[in-house]
Amino acid sequence: MPSVHRSPSRPLQYGLLAVLALYACGRGPSGFGHGGTDRDDTWLPGDTGTTDTGPDTADDTATDDTAADTADDTGDDTGGADTAEPFTGEGYDRGDVAYNLVAPNQQGAEWRLYQHAGAPVVLVFGYAESYAFQEISGYLPELMREFATYGLTIAVTMFYDPLGYPAAQDDAAAWAAGYGLDTVLYDPESSIQGAWCGGTQVKTYLIDGDMVIRWSNLESTSQAQLRDQIADLVY
Repeated sequence: MPSVHRSPSRPLQYGLLAVLALYACGRGPSGFGHGGTDRDDTWLPGDTGTTDTGPDTADDTATDDTAADTADDTGDDTGGADTAEPFTGEGYDRGDVAYNLVAPNQQGAEWRLYQHAGAPVVLVFGYAESYAFQEISGYLPELMREFATYGLTIAVTMFYDPLGYPAAQDDAAAWAAGYGLDTVLYDPESSIQGAWCGGTQVKTYLIDGDMVIRWSNLESTSQAQLRDQIADLVY
C-alpha cells in the first residue's frame, strides 16, 4: 500500500491530530480502543422504533415484531425476512442505479444507502493515511451544513486506519469525532472496497434521490468541485 508523502495543510493537521489523540485516549490492552455506543439487546439492524408486538404494517420500523415484514418495512425483524429492495442495483458507473451499500457505522449500527432515497447522498471511500481522504473529510461538514435543507446525506467509508490496519468500529468512531462527521462506515468483511473503490485509495460519489450515480471522481476532489456537483443537482 503506497505511502502518501504530501504534507497536509494546518487545518488538516489539526483534524488528523484530533483523530490520533482519540486513538491514544481510547486504547485498551489489545492496542485499540473500545468506543462505540452500547445498544439495548432488543435492537436489530435497520430498526428505529420501540417494542411492537403486533403485525408489521407498511410503515412499521419497530424492533420486536411478531409477524413477517412487509414490502415497505425498513426493519429486519424477528417475525420474518424482508422482501425485495426498493431499487435494482445496476453498477458503479455514472448513470447506473447504485447497488445498496450496507455497512456498520461508527456506533456499530447497520447503515443502508437505500434508506436515504429521496435526497442526494455523497459517498466517500478511502484510506485514512491518504492526504486526499483527509482533505475531503475535513471539508465535508461544511458542505453538509450548506445543503442540509435539501436533505443531503454524507457517508464516509474508511478501509484502513491511520496506521495501515483494516479499519474497525473504534477507528470509524475516532475519525467521525476528529473530523466532525455524522456517518463513518467501515468494512469488516472486506467486501466493499473492490466494488466501490477498485484499486484506488480514494473515490467520491454523488447519488441522487432515485439512487442513480450522477457523478464520481477518483482520488483528490476539491471542496469547490464537489460543491458545484451538489449544487447542480439540487438547484
